[in-house]
Amino acid sequence: MFNNIAFMLLVVCLLSACNSTPIKSTRISTNQALQVNHGIVAVQVINNAERLGTWHKGWTEIIMFRLDNIDAKKQLARDIADSKSQNKNTKKISDEDLEWEPDFYTLTPHNQGVIDSQIFVGTVPEGEYIISSLYSYYNGGDFTSWISMPVMHSAGKFKVKNSRLTNLGSLVFQPLLNIKQSNFWSTSTNQRAFVTRISKQQKLDKYILDHYPNIQKQVDLSEVLSWENDDLNEFRVNLSKLSRDNAYGDKTIAIEHHGQNIIASKFGLLKWQDNQGAWHKSSIDSNSQLSAAIETKDTIAIGGELGQVFISNSLQGPWQRQTPISPKEAIIWFGKNSTSSYSMTQTMNDYLVYSFQEVGDTWTEIGKFKRKPSSFFVQNGGVFSFISSKGMVTIINDNKKYSYDEGAKRWMEEKTAALVDMKPLQHGVLVGIEVSQWDGVGDQVISMDDGDTWLDVSRQLDIFSDNKTDLSLPIVTMQERVVTLGRMKVLMDKNKQSRSKKITSKLMLISAKTSDISKKSQWKTHGKAKKGCHTALPQLTHDSEIYFLCDRGDVVVTKDYGVSWQQVVKIETEAMQNNYEKMLKALKDQKPN
Repeated sequence: MFNNIAFMLLVVCLLSACNSTPIKSTRISTNQALQVNHGIVAVQVINNAERLGTWHKGWTEIIMFRLDNIDAKKQLARDIADSKSQNKNTKKISDEDLEWEPDFYTLTPHNQGVIDSQIFVGTVPEGEYIISSLYSYYNGGDFTSWISMPVMHSAGKFKVKNSRLTNLGSLVFQPLLNIKQSNFWSTSTNQRAFVTRISKQQKLDKYILDHYPNIQKQVDLSEVLSWENDDLNEFRVNLSKLSRDNAYGDKTIAIEHHGQNIIASKFGLLKWQDNQGAWHKSSIDSNSQLSAAIETKDTIAIGGELGQVFISNSLQGPWQRQTPISPKEAIIWFGKNSTSSYSMTQTMNDYLVYSFQEVGDTWTEIGKFKRKPSSFFVQNGGVFSFISSKGMVTIINDNKKYSYDEGAKRWMEEKTAALVDMKPLQHGVLVGIEVSQWDGVGDQVISMDDGDTWLDVSRQLDIFSDNKTDLSLPIVTMQERVVTLGRMKVLMDKNKQSRSKKITSKLMLISAKTSDISKKSQWKTHGKAKKGCHTALPQLTHDSEIYFLCDRGDVVVTKDYGVSWQQVVKIETEAMQNNYEKMLKALKDQKPN
C-alpha cells in the first residue's frame, strides 16, 4: 500500500506542476439531469488557519482519482503496448515503463453560504475513489502562484453509486508550522501540515438540493454514502478532535449579559470570557465557521455559515439550531438598538441587511449592497456594519456610508473613507485600516463620530517585514488612549554590531492620546511585542487588558503594555504533530496489498 501511495503522490505532483494529465470535470448542470450511472460527491474543507498564503485565501480544486478501474486501465495499456511491440518486432515494455494514467477528477468550490469554509460538489461515475490532493492556483496578471497539499489515505477511500449522494462531511487542513512564514510551503509535507477527515459529519444534502433543484427527484437520499472504514479510523478520530479543540478563531465580539467577550471560531467552537475574566471553550454541533452574536439577559444567539443560528440560555449550551434564512447566505454580523435587532449576511455577490424582533421570528430584508471588486489598478474598500451613536444600523461600502432611517424605511447616503478592515468598539469608537491605491493597505485610522471623519494613526513600521502588523487594527481604551504596534530604534546587542550598523529597530507597544495620534513625537513607548503575535484584537480590550492574536491562533494578553504577557488561548500544535506521526507510522507499517 505504501509503495502505491508514493507512486500516486508522484503522479499528483507531476499533474500539479505541468498540468499534463487530463482531469475530468465534475460540474453539475443546473438545468440538466444527472448522467446515467453517476452519483454526487460533496465535501466541506476547513482550513484551520487565517488563510493559506499571501495570494491564496483557499483551495481552488480538490483532485481525486478512481481506484476500482486501475487494474483494467493497466491491462488495457499492457495490451496496447504488447500489440505495438509485436507489430514492430521489438522487446516487450516492462511494467515500470508502461504508460498509463488513472482517471482523475476535479471538484471546484461553491462560495454561497460560507465565510472561511469551502464546499465542493460534483458528479462522477459509479466507483471507488480517493482524494489525491488539495490544490490552489492564483494568477496575478504578471505572475502565477500554485500550492498543493497531498491527502491520500490520511482521509481514506469512498464509493459513489448511481443517483446516490456521497457525503464526505468535512476535511480539515491543519498547519503544524507557522503558515505565515515564507518557507511554509517549501517545508517537508510531514512537518508542515496534515489533512484528515472530521469524525463529526456536516450534513450537506439540503445545501446541494437548494443549489441544484433540477436533480431533487433524481437523488435517492434513503442511503447517503460516506467514507469507508479502515485501520486508520482511530488515528483520524484523534486528529480531528485535536483540530476541533484547537479551532482557529479571529471573529471577536464583546458581550455584556453572558460574559465579557467571545471569539467565534471554526468547527462551531466558541472561546469565551466570563465576568470574572476566566476563559472557556464551548462546542456547538456544527463544523461551520461562527461569526456573530446577539444576546438578551435570558438568551444568546450565535450566527455563522449556511444561514444557521444557534440559540441557548447560556454560552455553555445546550444549543438549538435554527435556519431563518437560506443556506446560501452566511451570517456575518448582529446588532440591535432600542426597538429592533439587525443582521447582515453575505452571498456570493451581495450583502443583505435584515430587521427582526426576535432571532426566531421572520427576518425582513431592508437593504442589499454589492461589494465593489478591486483590481490591479483600483483598490476598493470592503463592506462593514455597526449601530451608530444615534441607534441607526449603518453600512460602510467602499467610500460610502449608508444609515437606515427606520421610521421612513429608507437609507441615507454620505461619503466616508474606504477601508480594508473595520471594527466598532463597545464605547462607540470605530477602528479601521484605510485603503491605499499603492499596495491596498493604508494607515490605521479611528473615528469618534460614526465614520463622518477619520484620524490617521501615525506610526513607524518596516516596509518589508511588518506585513501582519500593517494589517492590524489599532486599539482605543476607555480612557481615549490609542494603543498599537510601532518600530522604535534601539542599540544593537554588542555581539551583533558591525562597524556600519549599531542601531536596529524593535516592534514595541506604543500609545498616545487620541488627540495626539498624528504626531509621532507624542507617542509613548512601552514593552516589546510578543513574537508571532502581532494582530491586535481591539474588541476584546478592557481598559489595560490588551489582547493580541498569534499566527497559529493562540491569544495573548498584556496588562502592563507589553512588559509581560500571559497566554489565554493555547493551540496544542505539539499534540497534533505527535498524533499525526503515529498515523504515518501505522500507514507505513501496513503490508502492501
